[in-house]
Amino acid sequence: MIKSYQINVIGRVQGVGFRWYTKQAADKHHIVGWVKNELDGSVTIAAQGDAENMAVFLHDIATGPGFYSQVDGVTKKIIATFNANNFAIR
Repeated sequence: MIKSYQINVIGRVQGVGFRWYTKQAADKHHIVGWVKNELDGSVTIAAQGDAENMAVFLHDIATGPGFYSQVDGVTKKIIATFNANNFAIR
């Protein structure tokens, strides 16, 4: 079953390689969509993929890349499926 989410990540997630880390996790778990920085310091992700892969991807996002980053919270909401064939950094 395909899952599609809009995910918002708050914490120290800008300027620490978080978008690059998100793309690597998405590629590893066969997730399509995009990630971008927001003006408020959060990161927004649109992600779509198989339910099992999505669960592991969400765990990776909640953990973050470590080192300089710190994830303080992750929220997700279900969105309509969308057409994408890769994962992009915006």
